Amino acid sequence: MRSRRSRRARHGANVAFVLLLLALACLAGCGSGNAEVAAPGADTVARTASVMVGSDDVLVPADVTAVNVIGLDLVTLATPLRTWWATFNDADVPEATWLAQAPQLLDAMRTTVTHIADQLGPGRDPAVRATFAPYVQQWSLVLTALDSMRTAVSVGNVDAQHVATDAYNAAINAMKRYDAQRVGRVVDHYGRDEAKRALVAQGFDPSRYGL
Repeated sequence: MRSRRSRRARHGANVAFVLLLLALACLAGCGSGNAEVAAPGADTVARTASVMVGSDDVLVPADVTAVNVIGLDLVTLATPLRTWWATFNDADVPEATWLAQAPQLLDAMRTTVTHIADQLGPGRDPAVRATFAPYVQQWSLVLTALDSMRTAVSVGNVDAQHVATDAYNAAINAMKRYDAQRVGRVVDHYGRDEAKRALVAQGFDPSRYGL
């Protein structure tokens, strides 16, 4: 009997799931912040958002809003993506059930990725577009990889599952590098101590970046 829950398939999925958990903690550009840190003022939010995207000038309110919306969208992507991997790795979830859920999860993620892309349309600051367009590209690769995995599972092709998992991991790792680049800009601009405070206010966990 062929099953996606072969030992090889489970190992590849578990590696991807671990990377997912690490990545989801830092993909958001602007999160909900820390309950113990006072909410930053609009000027501070604008200045930090500008530094994160590498803008020499403070972004106008519309661009700051776009950065915040993108951050929330990246958080929103966590729910269907976490469900995808959690059910994939759950031996108690029948394969037929997982396959039936997969298209809806993919559609939910596609809708959110499209919404991110919509924030980068005409009139958006070039620095914002340059920072987040690569995320859209990598998320498109993630969705392609997940769809390929779904097809591979449906036909019991374990090798194809591993190819899809590798493609998924590569895209997630690329986005982790983008996150590190944005955090690095904040550190370079503010210095380590002030950067830690700014990052916490923006919803980042500085310890994930050695701060």
